[in-house]
Amino acid sequence: MKKTYFILALALTLPVMAFAGDFHFVRKGKAVCQIVIPAKASKFEKMAAEDLSSFLKQMSGAAVRISTENKKNASPAVYIGQTRKAAALGVKFDRLGEEKYQIIPSGKDIVVTGG
Repeated sequence: MKKTYFILALALTLPVMAFAGDFHFVRKGKAVCQIVIPAKASKFEKMAAEDLSSFLKQMSGAAVRISTENKKNASPAVYIGQTRKAAALGVKFDRLGEEKYQIIPSGKDIVVTGG
């Protein structure tokens, strides 16, 4: 159930995320961002990234790459899950309830994380 709600929340917030600034998932039929997950992503984080990538491909025809978090991830990116980027922005993962999530614009990136 947790995965279903996370995916539904992510899908419903994509239009809102796009208005967080000048953020684009795809431009002129080409992916212009990447999806970033933690190096040791949970199965839910992996599924959320795969679902987001799949939805974007279905909508635009562009394949948005999924990569694991490292020191030099390119921007713009959508960080999904309990990433170091989210922690650096002050997210307290232990304070997020099981069905709660946050969407945080951060420069050219967007961070989506949940409990």
